[in-house]
Amino acid sequence: MQLNMDIDTHSVLIIDDERDICEFISDVLREDGYTCNSLHDSTSVLEQIQNNTPDVILLDIWLEGSPIDGIGLLKLIKSAHPMVPVIVISGHANIEVAVNAIKYGAYDFVEKPFKIARLLLTVRRALESMKISEENRMLRSASSNLSIIGKSQHSKKIRELVKAASISKSRLFISGEVGTGKCTIAKIIHAQSPNKHLQFVRWSDVKNYYKNPDELYLLKKILSISQGGTLYIDNLETLNIETQNYLLYLLRNNYEGMRIMSSTTEDIKSGTSRELFLSDLYYRLCILQIHMAPLRERIEDIPQFCESFIREFSHQSKYQKCKISAEAILLLMNYNWPGNIIQLKNVAELSFILTSSSGNDTISRDSLPVDLLSESEEIVSGIGKLNGMRFKDAKDEFEKQYIKNHLLRFDYNVAKTAEHIGMDRTALHRKIAFLKLK
Repeated sequence: MQLNMDIDTHSVLIIDDERDICEFISDVLREDGYTCNSLHDSTSVLEQIQNNTPDVILLDIWLEGSPIDGIGLLKLIKSAHPMVPVIVISGHANIEVAVNAIKYGAYDFVEKPFKIARLLLTVRRALESMKISEENRMLRSASSNLSIIGKSQHSKKIRELVKAASISKSRLFISGEVGTGKCTIAKIIHAQSPNKHLQFVRWSDVKNYYKNPDELYLLKKILSISQGGTLYIDNLETLNIETQNYLLYLLRNNYEGMRIMSSTTEDIKSGTSRELFLSDLYYRLCILQIHMAPLRERIEDIPQFCESFIREFSHQSKYQKCKISAEAILLLMNYNWPGNIIQLKNVAELSFILTSSSGNDTISRDSLPVDLLSESEEIVSGIGKLNGMRFKDAKDEFEKQYIKNHLLRFDYNVAKTAEHIGMDRTALHRKIAFLKLK
C-alpha cells in the first residue's frame, strides 16, 4: 500500500449558513493547496455532491434556516456517499452532539472558533483515511481470491497456522527466503481476521513511496493516522536502531493500536547476538511464528502453483486457456528454484505468453527458459538412461541420482535431506562418501 501523506489537489465542500465562515475556511484551505466550494443550506447539497463529488466535506451542525439540519444532512450524505469523509463543525455544540455526529458517520468534530493548525490537520487526516479506506477496499477484493496453494504437508501446516493466527490479535512473525510468499500469508491472515475491514499497511510500500525517508517519523505518522488494522513490517532486520527503540517502547507500554506483523529473510537471531537487532524487540514481535519453506522443499506443490498461475494469466489476457504438459511439470519439479514462488510465477508467465502467442494450447519443454532446462534435464535425462541398464546397475544409478537430487534441493544440508527422504543421518553420510557425492 502507498500511504500518501503529501497534499495533492483535493476538493473540499464547505456547508455553512454563515458566509463569512465559508470564506475564511476557503481562504485557509486554498493557501494550503485545496480547491473549495461553498453551500449555505441543505437545498441543493445532494445534487451538488452527485454532480461533483468532493474529497472532503466540512458540515455545520446547525444550518440555521435550512430545511434539514446538519445531523439530518449528515445521514443523507453518508447514505448516498459513504466513502466521502464528513467533518462536522459548530460553535454551539456539546459533547453529546459531537458523539452523535460521530455515531452517524462523521469523521471528526471541530469546534468554532477554529484553530487553523487543528483544521488543516483534521482535513489532511480525513483525506489520508479516505485513501486508506479505498485502497483497503481494493485489497479486500484482491485478498478474497488469495489462498494457500498446495497439498504438501507444509501447505497443510500453513493452513492450520493461518487459521489460528486469523482469530488472534497477537503479533505475528513470518520467516522465510525471498519469494516464499510471506506478504501473501500476512494479507490472507488480515483478510480472514475480525479487523479485515480496516487497513493493511505494508511498511516497504510506504518507504518506497517516500525516497530516503526518516524511518522514525514515518512509523509515528502511520500509527498516528491509523484507526486499527494491520501494520506489516517486511524486512524487519533493516529497521534502524532508533526506530527499533521506539517500537520497543510502544510494545513495553502495551500498545494496542495496529496489529503488528513482521517478516525477515535473514536469521534475525544472529543479528540480535551481534547487537544489530534488539533481542527484546525480537521476542516481543514473535508471539506467533510462521516459517515459509523454500519451494525446493515442497516440490509436490509445483503442479498446483502452475495450474493456479495459468488460470490467472488466462483470465487477465486476451489469449485462450492453455494447460501444461507432464514433461514440463517434471522439469519444473527438478529445478532448484533459488527465487522460490516468485521465480516460478515469472517462468510460468513467460512460458504462457510464448505458448499462447504461437497459437498452441499446451506449455511444453520448448517454452521453458534455457537455463532452467539445462539443470533439470541433467537429472531427468539421467533417470531416463536407467531403462537401458541391467537391474543392479540401474538401481545403483537411481540411488546416486536420487540422493544427489535431494542434496541439491537442500543445499547439501545432510540433516534436512535425511529427514526428508526418511534416512538415518549417519547412514546418509556414509552413502554420500561411498557414492563420492561431496
